[in-house]
Amino acid sequence: MLAACGGGSGSSSTGGGNATGTVVSGRVQDGSAQPVANATVVLGTQTASTGADGAFSFTVADTTATNVVLVKKAGYATAAKEAPVTSGRTTQITVGLFADQVSTTFNAAQGASFSTNGASVVIPANAVQTAAGTAYSGTVQVGSSYYGPDTVAGVQAFPAPYEGVSAGVRSPLITAGVIEVKLSDASGNPLQLKTGSTATLTYPANSVNAAGSAIPLWYYDESAKVWVAEGQASRQSNGSYVANVSHFTLWNLDYKGESATLQGCFVNASGAPQTQAGMFGLRGNGWSRTLPGPTDGNFTLLRVPANIPLELYSLQSPATFSTVVVSALSPGETRQLPCSTATAVATGVSYVVPLPTTVFTPPVGTFAGNYSGSYSGQETGTFSVNIATSGVITGNTVSATYSGLVSPVTGNVSGNGSLLLSAGSSGSATFTGTIASNGALGGTWQYVGGSSAGNSFTGQRN
Repeated sequence: MLAACGGGSGSSSTGGGNATGTVVSGRVQDGSAQPVANATVVLGTQTASTGADGAFSFTVADTTATNVVLVKKAGYATAAKEAPVTSGRTTQITVGLFADQVSTTFNAAQGASFSTNGASVVIPANAVQTAAGTAYSGTVQVGSSYYGPDTVAGVQAFPAPYEGVSAGVRSPLITAGVIEVKLSDASGNPLQLKTGSTATLTYPANSVNAAGSAIPLWYYDESAKVWVAEGQASRQSNGSYVANVSHFTLWNLDYKGESATLQGCFVNASGAPQTQAGMFGLRGNGWSRTLPGPTDGNFTLLRVPANIPLELYSLQSPATFSTVVVSALSPGETRQLPCSTATAVATGVSYVVPLPTTVFTPPVGTFAGNYSGSYSGQETGTFSVNIATSGVITGNTVSATYSGLVSPVTGNVSGNGSLLLSAGSSGSATFTGTIASNGALGGTWQYVGGSSAGNSFTGQRN
């Protein structure tokens, strides 16, 4: 993901070669910031178990690889975090391991239906088998969790990387939520869906899955530590998305992002290259990446998602700098940022990657533009609106039901993409929804004072 400026080779690695003394160490902690003991930690082919202090440490032989730390423990959601490395330095990361949101049992012969943090899971009757592939008919233990992109917990819990493989091509992913379902017998032996059976997952509406009739599904390959495309989820009238899956794992609802390239540099107060730029992060709504600071001050970030606003920000490291807001890049674009002044704060050789403590909220102005779409249900028609940089929305609707009646639209959008529209000369209908990172918008509408439900609207930035 990080290469030296001017290389031009398209490489997506960090540093080069094998290095003695390159270390990834860290601490596994729960939702209360307490250490988690006896968690299994995997990095490449190495495996460790955390002690009472939740600590682990690995020596990294290959600094050209994308290093992802995978953490598992019974009763907790699976965690995976990127650990950017620089030759000869130590990267210290904090991994959050959060307790399963649902812990229950059901009879395999009867199936199950349960909710988890706003999402839902339906498992049909007689649809469970053992790891060996034989039918299972006893009591099934379930651990399940759902995390969306709109909360700090969701950002902390997302299993990295924000990248997926589809038809052999690796691309950035913009997440719209992750569901994990784990099945086991009374002894803790893993169980799975029976071959030929499917379970139903329902993802709740959020600021990223705002519109579109379908969003691709991706499962987490724990061996390769990457998301793999398999199937899709279909939009429902209430903005949720429903998918059928043939096996249980981590299932991620994602837009496949188009790629761009971002370049920049760090200088000191005198304008000279800052060789201790330190650890920094780049993030957008539903996407993020943590990277080591370039030792020569220059950086090139490959496979950056296009079409969404981003920000480059400083983490705990040997240097700090002010946050840089990056307007949306075009697909295939290579953008050179002005140099940022980074102030060295230490001379040590460690990078520290803490858990994220905020959710990225793009400025209201990033939603500015012209949008068009349609609405359906009790009444059908089209709409065309403009969003100003202030977030104010104006435009009109054209009713197909009422002989092309044109009605004015007013409204506003907030920083997280939530929008509220009032349509009609007397505000006779309200449209409530969200705008996704890719410019898609959607939601539901209702006559003021009416009882009708399930009327929907969808649109796209032109």
